[in-house]
Amino acid sequence: MKTIVFIDTHATANLLLIDELENVGHKVSSFISLPDADKAISEKTPDLILISDSLGYTNIEVFIKKLQALANYSDMDVCVVARDSQRYQNLNIEALTPPLHIEKLQYLLKKKKTNKQPLDQDIFSEVLQDVLGEKKKSTPLKTTHEAQELEHKIDILKKDSQMLLQSKDKKILDLKRKIDSLEFEISELSDKIRASHETMQEWHEKSQRALKALKLAITQLEETDEGLDKLKKSA
Repeated sequence: MKTIVFIDTHATANLLLIDELENVGHKVSSFISLPDADKAISEKTPDLILISDSLGYTNIEVFIKKLQALANYSDMDVCVVARDSQRYQNLNIEALTPPLHIEKLQYLLKKKKTNKQPLDQDIFSEVLQDVLGEKKKSTPLKTTHEAQELEHKIDILKKDSQMLLQSKDKKILDLKRKIDSLEFEISELSDKIRASHETMQEWHEKSQRALKALKLAITQLEETDEGLDKLKKSA
């Protein structure tokens, strides 16, 4: 069993992943601030600390330096989860690009502490070299353990690719739904505009007829007044 600490300002971001890790026997804690996590870490050393870059680079830098000053720092793995993983190279810690999943974290927990190569580079560079046959022929796999490690890396790569494709498909479906919704709204607005135009045309025609009727009435009244005047004068 490994002890894992998640630090992320978005409290619900890793709930499913935490459940998966606990289901396979790991003990997981989650914090939304670095001070809260610092207090827990000082009481008990975790095996792995995962820090989201949502906490801000400066805050993470101060926190990492504080951890590195601890006597038991060598007993824990510290990793930042950030899309721009290159930004954290100067802190001398692991940097993972999302999405996170249980296979990637299990590999990280098994990974030797002495291996300073970034995890993502280890997986996505070395594995692709192996798959494409770009590694030197003088370094074949010598043990079953190495073969298992490579197979595990390939599984992680496949998992990442699958999750990215699913995310892309989801975004496409969301955009299609939005387009359909907009088309429906435009159609409704067009019907309303057409109905309003017809109503305005009808009122215009009615007002024109009423205006003509008023003019005719006025004309008749004027003619009647002239006739009365003539009768009065003749009398």
